Amino acid sequence: TLLPRDYAAIWAKSDETRINFVDFIDSGNPKLQDWSVKYYLVDRLFEIKEDISFKLLAKEGQYELYELPNAKPRFRYEDDSAVEPTSFKENPNQINLTVVNVGHKSLIVADRYDRNWLAWINGQEIAIENQDGMRRLPLFDGKNNIELKYAPKWFYYGLMISLLSLAGGLFWVIVLGKKKSL
Repeated sequence: TLLPRDYAAIWAKSDETRINFVDFIDSGNPKLQDWSVKYYLVDRLFEIKEDISFKLLAKEGQYELYELPNAKPRFRYEDDSAVEPTSFKENPNQINLTVVNVGHKSLIVADRYDRNWLAWINGQEIAIENQDGMRRLPLFDGKNNIELKYAPKWFYYGLMISLLSLAGGLFWVIVLGKKKSL
């Protein structure tokens, strides 16, 4: 697991997180449960000093896959009970799910909070709240058609600038090419 720099502070282990430095996260850390981490992969090529007394699910060469107990559901209500969507579709930039809600106030998605995620419930744009670094959405009673989209505005600004630069370059080549042929 690679943790972004700002999440090292949340996990209270280090502020030096980078691609070649993965913070040590004790397998008993309750945040693993909160973040819905159900599996623990161990590379036995390296010396392991911690006690790993979880259920071994698979072993392939030097790798061992363990199941951590008590992982909370990735999609859950504020009381940590599991959300059972009637429909679900996900890709890296979008999540669509339908939830029939009775009496719950919010949905927690155990994915990293990022202000570039946008949300709509029943077609109405809503604010995504930061719940201990995870996403929290208010819910309505009854049917909730939830749509989450990742829309990083700086990426789109950069894409627009790149396309305008490409168009300008092509225009320059075409105009310059016509002047040379005259």
